[in-house]
This record gives sequence, C-alpha cells and structure tokens, in this order.
Amino acid sequence: MSISEKQLDIWSRQGSIIQSAATYQALRNVLERDDALYAHRSYSTFLQGSYGNDTNVYADSDVDIVMQLDSVFYTDLSELSASDKTNYETNRSPAQYSWTEFRKEVIAQLTKAYGSAVQPGSKAIYVAGNGGRDRALLFRRRHAL
Repeated sequence: MSISEKQLDIWSRQGSIIQSAATYQALRNVLERDDALYAHRSYSTFLQGSYGNDTNVYADSDVDIVMQLDSVFYTDLSELSASDKTNYETNRSPAQYSWTEFRKEVIAQLTKAYGSAVQPGSKAIYVAGNGGRDRALLFRRRHAL
C-alpha cells in the first residue's frame, strides 16, 4: 500500500504549537495551584513526548505532561546480596506519602478544573481537549533508589 504525496505532506506539518503551548500552560497552572492537596510536596511538572521534543504532527497532537513526585522512591534490590538486602530492610523507613495518594490528589485537582473531561487510566490520566485546548495525557514518574 503506497502513501500519497498529499498524506505525506499532511503528516510532515507540525501540529499547532500555539494551541499545544496554551494547553500545557493551562494544565500546568491548574496542577501547580497553591490550593492543590499536594502543593506542599516536592514535585516537578514538565513536558515529555512529541510536543516537548518539537516533533508533534498535524492532526495527531496531544500534550504529554509528567508529574514527578520527588519525595518518593522505589527500590531495586535485585543486585544486592542477601545480607545487603537484610541490612536495607532493617534500616529503611516507610514513606509517609504514597504514589496512590499523589495520583488521587492529582486527579482531584484536574477534576476540579475540567470535570468529566478527566479520565483516569491505569498508566496515565487523560484530559479531553476542547476548542481551545488540545487533549493531554499526564504521566507520573518515579525515582529509582
């Protein structure tokens, strides 16, 4: 199956940079409000994916935003010896705040602003677009320890 020259031309055009920028700014403003339940936590909000890398394509643009919680880590003990694993388990302290709590609070913050346009998924939170805003996907990122 060959692809027409017209289709290649459409795909080669970058998506709306202005609308993508407005989408990112609108969501970032909501996510970083002082009234967010997680506002006092250490977190970062940044772009990922095609818009963040200036590779978004015409008619297929969404804005991928990462909410990175900087205060919670996950561990990979797979390369530690048995005694090192025991030492780690003996001396570690459990987190006071979990990924699950952070995710619930982010969903609540988005829902407060965008209502039913917010659709939580298992790996990302989808925010449907509207006339002035592209669709967006929010991902959470964890730090490895």
